[in-house]
Amino acid sequence: NPRVWGWDEMSEIAEILERARHRRWECLPEPDGFAILAALGLTPPAALEFEHPDDLAPEELASLVGERVVLKAVCPDLSHKTEAGAVSILPRQIEAIRAAARKMVSDLAERSLQGFLLQEWIDYDQDVGGALMVSLRWDREFGPVLTCGPGGLQAEILGQDLKADRGLCLVSPRVDRGSSLNSALAATTAVKLMTTSHRQRPPRLPCETLVGTHRAL
Repeated sequence: NPRVWGWDEMSEIAEILERARHRRWECLPEPDGFAILAALGLTPPAALEFEHPDDLAPEELASLVGERVVLKAVCPDLSHKTEAGAVSILPRQIEAIRAAARKMVSDLAERSLQGFLLQEWIDYDQDVGGALMVSLRWDREFGPVLTCGPGGLQAEILGQDLKADRGLCLVSPRVDRGSSLNSALAATTAVKLMTTSHRQRPPRLPCETLVGTHRAL
């Protein structure tokens, strides 16, 4: 649920983006992206950051709940981590995490590896409609553009194969007057699968929560 945010949050976001511009990053490192979401009042998974495989301490690991964790390499020049072996789902055990981090150091030797992000595992419905991709980008012609569509490992395939007017929700915050965002989201196939009931299966998420996420962005 997004909160009301003001100058402090704006300053934090501006500082993160200015640092990325100064370093000429084309993609934000994941920790920075999650910091922006947190500044907007959205709640990312609990996480730890460390630079080298042996930097992670057992007492730090205890702060993450659950039996599994997700280890991600922090590489500003790597946008698709799964294909590069830069994401690993592991048991919450210090030696298993350190071993996976060492392997990433070796596998990503040609990349600008800056460290690691270790996150709590969030259990979710892995069927179609169980995950959504939500993004905000700046278009040279249209300005800010919000996008919502299928998420997860099948995002690209589903986005290509769904009907052109149903695969993605595209909205300009500059022209949205309230109802247009709601109706655009409701017409998107992936959103329907997540926010409506079918075959006696209840909605996974209230549509109002998704609308609130978009409004925060």
